Amino acid sequence: MQDPIDKVTREGELHPMIKAGAITHVWMGEHKPDPKALASFVMKTFRHTENAQVAFSPEFTICNECSHMERGLSDHCELCGSEDVDGITRVTGYFTRTSSWNAGKRGELKDRARRPVEMPA
Repeated sequence: MQDPIDKVTREGELHPMIKAGAITHVWMGEHKPDPKALASFVMKTFRHTENAQVAFSPEFTICNECSHMERGLSDHCELCGSEDVDGITRVTGYFTRTSSWNAGKRGELKDRARRPVEMPA
């Protein structure tokens, strides 16, 4: 699995060639990064890459029975155990429920490489 800084560096090499705007997504899934690690990541990205934009995108599960929300995508509610849940994550720049996505976007969701954002000291 490619680490986030390598992903950002490689994709950033292409950003200057894209005239309509470019963004690199760091799919975080259920990971909750340390604020200092996230700040360090942003500063290293700013100083050492050509990225136009970087988005840190977590994922959530919401229960349609009890309205409990948790980090990460799950097939059941951790609070009440219901399987009537929906995923919430980013698509095309904004967060939506995954149940509203077409088959192509759902396939893309399965292919995402989720990774924690950790920075070496």
